[in-house]
Amino acid sequence: MRKLFAVAAMLSLAMVGCNDPETPQTNYKDYVLELTSSDTMEFTADGGEGVITFTLSDDATRYSPLHEPLPEVQCEAEWISDLKVDYYAITFTVQPQAEQERRHAIIYAEYGDYNFSVNIFQGEDPIDFDVEFKAAALNGTYNGKTASKGYNYFILLSDKNAPTSGNQFYGSEQYRLDLYSDVSCGIDFTECPIPNGVYNLDKESSGDAGTIRDASSFYIRVTENGQQIINEYVKGQVIITDNHVEAHLLLDSGKWHRVTFDGELVTGGYANPTNERPYSLFTADHEFNYNSGYLHAYYRGDFYGLGCDVWYVDMCETVRPMQGAYFMLTLLVDKAKGGYKDDAFLGEYRVADNSATGSDLYNTFLAGDLRDGFELINSWCLKCSYSQILNTWGGPLMDGTIKIERDGGLYVVTYDCVDDRGNKIVGSFRCGFDGYMNQDADNPDATLLPAD
Repeated sequence: MRKLFAVAAMLSLAMVGCNDPETPQTNYKDYVLELTSSDTMEFTADGGEGVITFTLSDDATRYSPLHEPLPEVQCEAEWISDLKVDYYAITFTVQPQAEQERRHAIIYAEYGDYNFSVNIFQGEDPIDFDVEFKAAALNGTYNGKTASKGYNYFILLSDKNAPTSGNQFYGSEQYRLDLYSDVSCGIDFTECPIPNGVYNLDKESSGDAGTIRDASSFYIRVTENGQQIINEYVKGQVIITDNHVEAHLLLDSGKWHRVTFDGELVTGGYANPTNERPYSLFTADHEFNYNSGYLHAYYRGDFYGLGCDVWYVDMCETVRPMQGAYFMLTLLVDKAKGGYKDDAFLGEYRVADNSATGSDLYNTFLAGDLRDGFELINSWCLKCSYSQILNTWGGPLMDGTIKIERDGGLYVVTYDCVDDRGNKIVGSFRCGFDGYMNQDADNPDATLLPAD
């Protein structure tokens, strides 16, 4: 759990705490902090006084003696003032609002290992919700930053665990929310924490941080006989705090829905991912020497938000349609190589450590994986037939080295790798060049620079 009270933040955030001078603030005993009032409070533009109640106890009847330290409280919003705490309540003042625009703040409380948060809303008339939906399951897929300025977390809130990101079971309902954040998950896409924050429905579907992409967000109900009933969102806001999601959604039916979920907020968790490791279909070493083919290079900029350039490179024996041997590679490169530049992906690569950052990721490739148990990502040895990847042959590149060189007008890619069964994947692939593509969401209009 993230710590709410960093030393630097203490200078600028309203925080309240009190304890006996002889008792160290960190000397917490085994008392449990529990919210007893609502986790959502509404205020009109006039503002007013607010009270949040809680218990601090070690069992059902015994409360903390007065010499114990108080809970610590925090709120970053400037329009929340006079934040105070005693042994049974947190009090605060909501300042009057000059403009009639809805705004949101969060008050956090923490005591040792226990915490809670309360959402404060002000402006417009408090919403009279038509539907209260407490989700039983949260599933999600992290998609990185392709074609968007924010990092993409696609989440599903539903009454049944979803089988995959694009499907749901008969007799279930689902709120699909395509969120964009300024927080990267890094290079491990399997279980990404969904970032805390406030996300607002964006009818322009810009993909900017702090938005919900309207074009891919909607409510869907599937009846027991498979009929799909879909409603679009007219207005919407999602608030994510530690282990809690709250969504206020106005559907095109004219009804307001309040959707909540409590639990671990990470992507993945689908009911029936189609595969588990080992993913490789090889039953022995695979040695090869392909002397014809074509290579294509896609530049993605700082796709992972880790300070290095990302190149996605693939090669196939035949293109249009794609036929025969096919390799896909995700390569991490030092930005000093010049960004979107001819031949900037040349070099020798080792497998990346998923916990590494910065320069430790330079000249590495990402090991092959299946996102959500079915989608190929990162680096693989495969085969294609009529531009479709065959599901009967191939394996992920899990360790070893990959070297990409120029030989006149050709590229030579040398593999000395192993799959997730320990089989060797060893050989070379000589390729012509099939072109570049810029996929850098932060600089989509970049032009290719010449090689040094």
